[in-house]
Amino acid sequence: MARAGSTLHKKPGQPNDRWMVNLASSSAYSRGSLARRFHVYAPNLRGHGRTANPAGALSYDLLADDAAAFIREVRLDRPLVVGYSDGGNVALRLAMSYPGLARAFVLGGTWHRRTSTYIEGMRQMMGLVGDDAPDLASLEHTHPEWVAYWIETHAAIGGPDYWKTLLRQMWPMWMTAPSCTEDDYRHIIEPCLVLVGDRDETILVEDAVALYRLVPGAELGVVPAAGHFIEGRGEVYNALALDFLTRHGTDEVVWGELPK
Repeated sequence: MARAGSTLHKKPGQPNDRWMVNLASSSAYSRGSLARRFHVYAPNLRGHGRTANPAGALSYDLLADDAAAFIREVRLDRPLVVGYSDGGNVALRLAMSYPGLARAFVLGGTWHRRTSTYIEGMRQMMGLVGDDAPDLASLEHTHPEWVAYWIETHAAIGGPDYWKTLLRQMWPMWMTAPSCTEDDYRHIIEPCLVLVGDRDETILVEDAVALYRLVPGAELGVVPAAGHFIEGRGEVYNALALDFLTRHGTDEVVWGELPK
């Protein structure tokens, strides 16, 4: 699917009678019980996987516009939208800007304000060099497993070093304070579930509660003993999401997967 110079590519899903579309990166994270319930479309967002980013910049609003265009192109009838981390922020903007396009939203690991905890957590994960830019050289030593994953996932766009370009493009998006107002949240008309790990390094439970209170009629779920990457707690996350999805059920789901 082509939009604004960028062709969105998708990975094939599992064959069953329901639909799920991954709005996050192209991680191979196991979706457990959710994957057994839904057929999965997995579009690579702009700049990810095999989807180029000719604009050379990223924003959650731009990615939400891409996601809306994808849903319309595939002709999904008010799907459920599930996002995690960046995917959760894309889903949040989608809920604000496209009322009526989806049936309900799961907003997992989603930040809505630039807190000191968030900034420090991002700096510790990514390191800093110069003018608040991610320390790419350090990352290769401190998190070689992340770099290996990024190379495997994103090299199709620009070769084995493309991950560095992607991080440079994503850093301003990660570190720019959201411009959403309280009125923007009040425009959300679909049911939303806010999910967070109780040990998230960047998003405190208090931040998730604040988002939950901003979104009209939202529900709140906390995954115990889970950091931002939900290591070993994916099935608990899936169970909470599945309960919500079942109650707001549809045969078509847009799914933003957990990090690997």
